[in-house]
Amino acid sequence: MLLAKTEQGKTAFQLAAQENQTEVLQKLWVWAAESKENTNEIKKHLLLDKDKDGYTAWHIAALFDGLEALETLRHCAEELELNLDEMLLAETEEGQTAFHLAAQQNHTEILQKLWVWAAESKENTNEIKEHLLLDKDKDGYTAWHIAALFDGLEALETLRHSAEELELNLDEMLLAETEEGQTAFHLAAQQNHMEILQKLWVWAQKCQMNPNELKKKLLLAKDEKGYIAWHHAAWFGRLEALKTLWSWAKEVEIKLDEFLLVETEEGRTAFQMAAWKNHTEILQKLWVWAEKCQTNRNELRKKLLLAK
Repeated sequence: MLLAKTEQGKTAFQLAAQENQTEVLQKLWVWAAESKENTNEIKKHLLLDKDKDGYTAWHIAALFDGLEALETLRHCAEELELNLDEMLLAETEEGQTAFHLAAQQNHTEILQKLWVWAAESKENTNEIKEHLLLDKDKDGYTAWHIAALFDGLEALETLRHSAEELELNLDEMLLAETEEGQTAFHLAAQQNHMEILQKLWVWAQKCQMNPNELKKKLLLAKDEKGYIAWHHAAWFGRLEALKTLWSWAKEVEIKLDEFLLVETEEGRTAFQMAAWKNHTEILQKLWVWAEKCQTNRNELRKKLLLAK
């Protein structure tokens, strides 16, 4: 009964963790102690068994903001003398840790609690913390990328403070890439997460390296398909993001006619991508901006229309 699973592969213990029902978790734990079988073996199954997505009760508590459940699970792990470092870095089928999952849902209290527990590690504390911050899932996403993708502004700020504590280079964090070569800046533009974009831009201003140089890198960094953030905004119809990126291109004195015509690996401009996706507002805005460029306006607009 204790280890019976639903069609999704979840036990009652995992379901209790999902709902943050600590009393149920504790009761199930007590009943496991009363088992006629190997008590510790049953308890390990409760803690470490995975559902069909590779989630343990630990992952589920982090995903569903179950802080009290997570604390209960930690006490259970201590009772069994399980290695806390391994719990902190345990991965789902997608290669995500509880830290990734908390960042995805913008659960800052969970992030902070996991960080505190990493500090209590018997191993190299800083090394465990670096793993939490920098380990990648199967798509090459760190917690930093995931927070940007899912609009987790508070999570992103929490991660930045964590990086500062470890004296990690913020320049490198800002330009860190996923498996597809996308930075947090690309991901925020793709999803039209304006507060995230603005926060990343402000942080670039505060970096030790030449701020303008770093800002240009944010704007012009290409993923594996040759997309810059500008292309992502055009492809997904993110008008607000596109306006913001345009204003920043002017701020760092990028040549605007060149910015309008920058191409992906397949030779597509933002104008072509907006046309492909039928984003008429984007097309109109790009056309107006071409009109305002200081270069030969008609020539520039012909290039927008006729570029292959």
